[in-house]
Amino acid sequence: MSPRVLVRLVPTLLAIAAACGDVNNPVPVPVRTVSQVEITTPNRALVVGDVVLFAARGLTGAGEPVPDRAVSWSSTDAAVLSVTPAGQAVAIAPGSVVLRATIDGKQADIPITVSVVPVASIELSRATIALPEFGSELIVATARDAAGRALADRAVVWSTDNASVAEVDGTGRIVARAVGTATVRAAIGGKASAVAVTVVQATVASVEAGPTALVLGLSENRQLTAVVKDQANNVLTGRVVTWESDVPSIASVSPSGNVTANSPGYATITARVEGKSFSIAATIVNGELDAMPFNLIYHRTSVTAPGEIMILASNGSTAPVLLNAGNVSRSPSPSPDGTRIAFYSSFRELTTGAQIDDIYAVNRDGLNMRRLTTEPGFDGDPAWSPDGSSIAWRRIDPTTGRSSIWVMNSDGSNKTNLTADLEASYSVGAPKWSPDGGRIAFDATRSSSLPLVAGIWTMRRNGQDKQQHTSTTTGFDNAPTWAPDGERIAFIRSYGDDTDISILALNGGAVTRMPLTGRQWSPAWSPDGRHVAFWQQLGLTTAIYTVRADGTNRYLHTANLGWGGGYDPEWIR
Repeated sequence: MSPRVLVRLVPTLLAIAAACGDVNNPVPVPVRTVSQVEITTPNRALVVGDVVLFAARGLTGAGEPVPDRAVSWSSTDAAVLSVTPAGQAVAIAPGSVVLRATIDGKQADIPITVSVVPVASIELSRATIALPEFGSELIVATARDAAGRALADRAVVWSTDNASVAEVDGTGRIVARAVGTATVRAAIGGKASAVAVTVVQATVASVEAGPTALVLGLSENRQLTAVVKDQANNVLTGRVVTWESDVPSIASVSPSGNVTANSPGYATITARVEGKSFSIAATIVNGELDAMPFNLIYHRTSVTAPGEIMILASNGSTAPVLLNAGNVSRSPSPSPDGTRIAFYSSFRELTTGAQIDDIYAVNRDGLNMRRLTTEPGFDGDPAWSPDGSSIAWRRIDPTTGRSSIWVMNSDGSNKTNLTADLEASYSVGAPKWSPDGGRIAFDATRSSSLPLVAGIWTMRRNGQDKQQHTSTTTGFDNAPTWAPDGERIAFIRSYGDDTDISILALNGGAVTRMPLTGRQWSPAWSPDGRHVAFWQQLGLTTAIYTVRADGTNRYLHTANLGWGGGYDPEWIR
């Protein structure tokens, strides 16, 4: 060994000997190896903006610390959590990462969750707000943390519990829609705050009603509408409209704005809303009076006379004549030559108290009254045959409640039940003869199961060959009447809340509606085929009308309200 090398070794050996305490007897120094890494500050839940200093140390396999070893730090997603070489971590954005510490090739991982600063409260720019209809206001919602600091960039979810009163959009703008109250809420990060909204009425600036002009036939109805607006031309709803007529005897108007034509002339209908008004001119006209070779016979009712048979000339001006057949007579049916009238009377017998509902016949001059039915039960709806030999009618059995169509000789003899073969569930009525007398039309409603089935039927005069021609489950087909050509039947059909005369073509079964205003009842086809008579409600009473067979030119024959009402018209020579 060279001297220079020896010089170099001596100091080294002396140093080793000194460290061991005894140069001649040195103590061995153990070498510690890092077997595991421990992160000593495992704060695993951070919020955005937190700055945390993490620490780590190496451990031997026995768990003893290995000091003075360099630590290398890393994050699996620096966009969520960044970390410096010294272990200082900064929470940048919400998310989940793994923080890793490495010492001498050994490592330890801990999961870190970064969340936003939790919202502790929401501050609204208004706690209560009052708006007029269609008014609006922007509400600002500010999220704050537990220390009261404003939290920026937080999404606000807006909602309303009554959108029909107050709507709110995604920016917090509240728009008033109708009078009432609503609660608008702002929700941010699981917290919510509310503003109480009260919507008050806007001031009425105008009211417009329509149609702006009316031309109505007698007894016709027309529904008026009123549009109420504010100063900004917004339509206001829920306002009380008061309707009035300056001449109710000509045209009356209901509280809902439905106009009824009562008599010919002119009237002004006015709508009023909170000091504003709008007027409509109404002209009431009757139809054109057609020449009619037949008169009308019907019955009218009053408090003192529940049934009086009247004969009314078709000239439109002559007052009806009372047929002297008592004051409890209804549903008249004249013989073909017009000399006798069949009808039914409904009254309580004075001596026994028994209820009487029977068919009678009387001369046109009121003489020679004869009772044709005397059996218990109800007998009504008489119909004289075209040859004058027979009368068909409806009977209701008082024991079973079953209704049926019967026929008898015009003197009351030879009574025969024509519908005994029908199921007991059928309720039948309103018999009418075909022009040749070979068949009888009637209405029938089956009630054995729901929905009810109602239709128009025909049968031979002896009750055979029954045929159902119409059927409806949404209303009732009733009250048939034959056209003189024998090929059509007019009847009443329900159309929802309306009832209209409808025409059945027997060849093919097509049904044509006659869409008249109001509700028509008991049609009767004129012997010449040109008109159909019927009755309809007119104000507080009823009235007799005719209409051409094509549905045009409705004409009111009882225009004089002093003549009383009318029901169940028929034609008489």
